[in-house]
Amino acid sequence: MLCPPDPVGCSCNAGFHGDTCDQACTGITYGAGCSQECHCSSGNCNNAIGCSGGPYTCSNGFVGKTCLDHVTCHYGKFGEFCQYNCHCATSSSCDKNTGYCYSGNCEDGWGGNDCQIALPILSSAPTVSNITDNSITVNWTIWDDNTDYGTGPVKEYVVQYRTPIDSSSEFTTAGAVDGSSSEFVITNLSPRTSYEIRLKVFKQVSPEERNTFTYSPTVISTTTGEVTGEILDLTVWCPNPMVDIDDYTVSTFGGYTGGLDETTDIVLGRESDTGTGLQGRPVTWSDGGSTPVPSGTMFPVGSTVLRSYRAERTALVVKIDATSGQQKVGAFFANATKDTRSQHIPFIILPKNADVAPLQRSITVSIGDHVTLQVTTTILTSELKWKLNNVDIPQGNGKDALTINNIRTSDAGIYECYKDRNGKHAIMRLIVRGCPTKKYGPTCDVNCPVCYNGGICDHVTGLCICPAGFKGDHCSEEKTI
Repeated sequence: MLCPPDPVGCSCNAGFHGDTCDQACTGITYGAGCSQECHCSSGNCNNAIGCSGGPYTCSNGFVGKTCLDHVTCHYGKFGEFCQYNCHCATSSSCDKNTGYCYSGNCEDGWGGNDCQIALPILSSAPTVSNITDNSITVNWTIWDDNTDYGTGPVKEYVVQYRTPIDSSSEFTTAGAVDGSSSEFVITNLSPRTSYEIRLKVFKQVSPEERNTFTYSPTVISTTTGEVTGEILDLTVWCPNPMVDIDDYTVSTFGGYTGGLDETTDIVLGRESDTGTGLQGRPVTWSDGGSTPVPSGTMFPVGSTVLRSYRAERTALVVKIDATSGQQKVGAFFANATKDTRSQHIPFIILPKNADVAPLQRSITVSIGDHVTLQVTTTILTSELKWKLNNVDIPQGNGKDALTINNIRTSDAGIYECYKDRNGKHAIMRLIVRGCPTKKYGPTCDVNCPVCYNGGICDHVTGLCICPAGFKGDHCSEEKTI
């Protein structure tokens, strides 16, 4: 198993799949974890890198030298691989290449010329204060990516009101303030009159973009007083992504940097407790040297920390003692820093013969997506519980699948599904890109490049982060591991 920088997540090397990454791809499957599908004749499908060395005769619906490009997309989809959803208001049909909505209007919450910008949506209505006979002060919590929906930043808030309060009356604009403001006073109102108040929230995007605002929930009040980031090249190495906690298997993993990013400022630790009860600090480069881990770290007594030569780079490696039981598995991390840049990669080591096992070790989604986390279990489903980053998820009790709609950045982290947190339970990671699919940049309004072979566009830089076995600007070149 190899773990490139986020948002790709951990996967088997190109050409292999399975819990222990030792099963070769077969048929027309290829790539990291055998998750990709060839669209050339099976005799020309390289199970590591796909339809290489073409051109070939492609399957119906596919074109290109490597048979990766779709001719047309199914209704409601677009993109080079038809992997993106259209977000059109009156129809799910959009341009196959750009996502442009032929109707000209976007689905609620989406904007931009191609309706692929997730607009900032306030989850709460504004509040009111300091009410007089002819004025109402409107207050609100400014948009926050951890508690609200969509992507920022907010350019301005426009305060609107209407009376009478019914759907036939139009809203009047009282005024506007910039995106850092959270208060506005509406004046020149009539005494003892009820008003419905809302915010029109504009996203900061390029001037040529359209459909760039959303509306907040409304609040009703009366004037009588009644108030109704550049990427550091860090890689995680984990030769045993699944270990038996009941035998004498050593759990081994490490982190290394490459090229101009090579640094010894690397630390290894636990991303989440997952029931081990271990507390303390991570291990650092200075702890290395084939010595037992110092006391007071996140690793059990008897474990070893060392520096090892891996992939022509020096790696910091931890070997967790074979007798450590459930402390050999869980959610771990590697972190590297050089100058002003840093990279943090969480990864998961799972138990063999688990009572509850995840269908996927890590899943990558984008803001606004929907996802279902699933497990298989040998115990009663009714006994299952869920946690996110050590916090209970009551709505998951008694379920072997947890569905999350309209993904936010606060949904990211380490999920656990268990009856007992004894090391034989499901641990999985949800990675949330900070922009909607196909977008990146400070305001999430720049189109991502095409990333082939399972590569994923970084939401800050727009660079394609490639899975194991691939490299290049578009993840289209073979990489020897």
